[in-house]
Amino acid sequence: MKATWSWLLHGWLTAQVILLDSTSNAGSFESQNVCGGTSADGWTLVNGTQTHRWSVGTLAGAYHGSRAIFISDEPDCSTYQYDIAGEDVVHFYRDISVPPGYNYLVVSFYARLQGDRVQAWLYDYLGVYLAPTTITPTPGTLVPNTYRQVGAARISNEWTYFETHTCGVSSGGTYRLIFSWRTTNSNPSPANSGTQPPAAIDCIHVLATNTLPTVKDVPALPFKVGLTSTCGAQNDFTSTNVSPYCNTTNVGYNMYRNGEDLVWRFVPSQSGEIRIQIWGCDPYSHWTLYEGGTPPTDCSTGLSGGTCIAEDIWGGGYRRLYACVNAGQTYYLVFNQTQSTVTATNCGKFDSLLIEPVEVPIYGVTYVANLPYSHGPGSTQLQRNRFDNSNSGACGNGIYNGGPDWIWQFTPSTSGNLTINITGSSTYTGWALYCQGQITCSDGLDNAACVAGGISGGGNININSFVQAGITYYFILNHYGSGGCTFDDLTISAPTPATPPSSYPCMPLTQWITAWEGEVLNNGTHRLLWRMAPSLQVRRFVVEAGNSPLELTPLDSLPPHSTEYFRIAPPPGPIWYRLRVQTSEGSLLTSSLLRLESSGTLTPAALSAYVNAGNVLQVRLQGWKDRPLTIEMYDLQGRRLFKQDLPRPVEVVTLSLTHLSPGLYYVWAYQEGYRAKAPVLVGP
Repeated sequence: MKATWSWLLHGWLTAQVILLDSTSNAGSFESQNVCGGTSADGWTLVNGTQTHRWSVGTLAGAYHGSRAIFISDEPDCSTYQYDIAGEDVVHFYRDISVPPGYNYLVVSFYARLQGDRVQAWLYDYLGVYLAPTTITPTPGTLVPNTYRQVGAARISNEWTYFETHTCGVSSGGTYRLIFSWRTTNSNPSPANSGTQPPAAIDCIHVLATNTLPTVKDVPALPFKVGLTSTCGAQNDFTSTNVSPYCNTTNVGYNMYRNGEDLVWRFVPSQSGEIRIQIWGCDPYSHWTLYEGGTPPTDCSTGLSGGTCIAEDIWGGGYRRLYACVNAGQTYYLVFNQTQSTVTATNCGKFDSLLIEPVEVPIYGVTYVANLPYSHGPGSTQLQRNRFDNSNSGACGNGIYNGGPDWIWQFTPSTSGNLTINITGSSTYTGWALYCQGQITCSDGLDNAACVAGGISGGGNININSFVQAGITYYFILNHYGSGGCTFDDLTISAPTPATPPSSYPCMPLTQWITAWEGEVLNNGTHRLLWRMAPSLQVRRFVVEAGNSPLELTPLDSLPPHSTEYFRIAPPPGPIWYRLRVQTSEGSLLTSSLLRLESSGTLTPAALSAYVNAGNVLQVRLQGWKDRPLTIEMYDLQGRRLFKQDLPRPVEVVTLSLTHLSPGLYYVWAYQEGYRAKAPVLVGP
């Protein structure tokens, strides 16, 4: 047995013991070829006189090394195929002993596998079982379904990852791990409808752990997973243990009815929009993304208290999710496969999964730096349906009835008439031109003014409008229905000189705000200062803030005579501010964004950090007030690695850094009115 240990920064210890290594001979069948024998690398083969037999060799290829165990229908094991019209059952197995102190078993392996199934009903399939040692497999007889962990067919010709979790195993007990191949001609629709090849197995890995294995932790974004199956992953998340679950308004589409599921947990380091792409899903694939919530504490609990922020249900092939995320928040991505309402087997596979980090401000927005501009052919089909009439009000004929949309954002440097030409557009193409406002990840375009809009029956679209220098405009294409619209070319001209119209919805910023500034004071406090045009009648001010320019939330509401705002002890890192002004007439005006960031030692209090032998960090605090204090640690990407709230300062705080990669980090300490940071260099 090989033990692995990992320390987290808080000093919490996770232990696991490898009972069978996937790269050993016993896990990867590398020692020799076997045909028709009774044992292979410590496994017992149960072939008997059946037509099919488990064999070890190179015919099926291998995920690791050169050999794998596979099914052959020839006495000399010269083929990797099976007799689709045959009737038999063959097995191989070995006993697994659980060390004392462990309550969970994780069995994983790679398999190539087709066979035969109709929806959830299995005919020619691979079965994996964890049974008591009193169960002895015999040729031609199925192992009781009570012990089945995996029942899989029609998965893929390529090597696919399988993982199964067993909860509540007896500490110190012994179990029998059984792999079975069953061939039957009982499928009536139609008979002899199986698909080559049969099962081949490689890289069997068995792990005992004292940590609940239901949720997989994503180490960092981007995160990619190859060909993976839910067969054996268990039905951990159900309609009774996930609260709330997505799509609650349509119980018939409850994703957690009876399908086996996989769950990934990740914490983004940046706020904004992420994209999750999945390729090669089986039909009836369900993907849901939750923000927050309480993860499972045992094998009977699911996810409680989370908020469903994205979902894609019942689809196959290529799927995608878009979601607005916050830095430091925990998210759960759930993949559930439901082949039908029956319970014979409800599992499937996907070819590839990619969780992307926040790399662009918002997907589906093209930022045009200079005019004139030309795009060429395009389609909104793969964009997100972000905008509807509730964001900034209908524009023109109301184009936001459900289709995905594409946005071009530009700020002209000169005023005049501007032309937008679209050639070869598909039918029911909606378009709109807005000015001012703010694009946010979650709400679309807020507080913008409609300049022009309409719907086209297809073909060429020509739009002419006056634009004003220095004002930001948003041109939006949207399909009237649920599908996407296509076009051959889209161009935006540079403005040509023209007389402004007598009435125009886009007010330049300088007409109502004459000053909007910010500074960081010596004690770390953020000071915001503004001045309004005398003619503007203000009802109230709202100061908004956030650690992302795309997601700002209200910080405080101020009376109409206010001209400045002080924020004591802001959190570390860059902070974006925005001022919203509600006028006496009911209009809502929005300022530009303002960014402030404290740096260096901003207080008389001292903070120093030393890394001793063994990568043990000592943080020394001197001169801090006798009041609550917070210590945080960040990497160079701004990801928070540690946070500790102290009721009062202590002289020394000690942290173990053995799990961190070599490099530069920063430790921050702050309390009301005081802040400081210190660099930390972690060596190899």
